[in-house]
Amino acid sequence: MKKFSFQSKLLPPQNFGYHFLTRWTANILGLFLASYLLPGISFPQNQWWVLVLAALVFGIINLLLKPILILLTCQMILLTLGLFIIIVNGALLYLTTLVVPQFEIVDFGSAILGALIVSIVNLFVYWFLGEFSFEF
Repeated sequence: MKKFSFQSKLLPPQNFGYHFLTRWTANILGLFLASYLLPGISFPQNQWWVLVLAALVFGIINLLLKPILILLTCQMILLTLGLFIIIVNGALLYLTTLVVPQFEIVDFGSAILGALIVSIVNLFVYWFLGEFSFEF
């Protein structure tokens, strides 16, 4: 008989530095891919530090504000069966442009699509590293 366990492999306390660098790198890759694919997201050419800084700020904003926003929008998330989280992620990505003005997002639709791309890249990075699995 298989034992049901729900353990998060994403943030073990002893690997906090590794997890932080992995998340930061995945955000850099995701933001780069979003700026490459979407005309509404851009950063100055040959200024990679803007992308690195935007990924760091986006990670910090996600860490601090996302739990609060999810709690405040819990009814909408339940009503849309979780799809409203994409809107929350887009709002947090758009908020990143206020902190890092060189990283530009033209409209909110681009922010939502960019957040979706960043989420998919994060999923693939963690799946590739073997840190994302479903065990029931």
